[in-house]
Amino acid sequence: PRSLSSSSRSYGANREIGRPKIGMGILGRSGPNEYAMMYRNVSIQRKLRLITMATVSVALILACATFLIYDQVAYRESMRSDLGILAEIFGSNSTAALSFGDPPAARALLSGLRAKRSVIKAVIYSANGKPFAEYVRKQSAANSAPPGVRADGSWFEGNRLRLFRSIVLDGQAIGSIYLESDLDDLHSRLKRFSEIVIGVLFLGSLLALALSSQRQRSITGPIAHLA
Repeated sequence: PRSLSSSSRSYGANREIGRPKIGMGILGRSGPNEYAMMYRNVSIQRKLRLITMATVSVALILACATFLIYDQVAYRESMRSDLGILAEIFGSNSTAALSFGDPPAARALLSGLRAKRSVIKAVIYSANGKPFAEYVRKQSAANSAPPGVRADGSWFEGNRLRLFRSIVLDGQAIGSIYLESDLDDLHSRLKRFSEIVIGVLFLGSLLALALSSQRQRSITGPIAHLA
């Protein structure tokens, strides 16, 4: 009897050692098979709810991402246009100061850019490409030297929007104007729209959950009767 009891104990211990740990299998080495088994064990009602939630969430994410991208691209183009209009206005108003060699008048003109808080730097160049008058709003921009004259155009660089525009009088270029704008408005707009998108996703998910809970009875009811 003693040998039989020791044999049964050793056999039971061997079975315990060889028996797979379900919890450890899921936590330690959960793979596609484990997830598939978990999904098969989910009820039909919960499966329908998960499918509805996933479909609605993906559709909302794609729609909101498309809207965000379009808004950012459109707002960048709007910033280019606005900065170009400012360059045209201040450039045309500076022709007299350039013609008569009056830098103080040009600096007084550029000081009017204080009303446009996004513009952090403006430079008027003479016909020979040398800085004629300068306006600086931020101290960080004041420490940087004015850039060299470039061809007309605008571009985004280093978290800034930069623009060069020729100053023309009677069909002849008498100088250039440079404007530099920060992107604080663009970043604020992105943050604000991101918060709106998160709210829309949350409310849309709640609505999808409520609708799926109401509608799933009409689908699972006939199945339950057949079962």
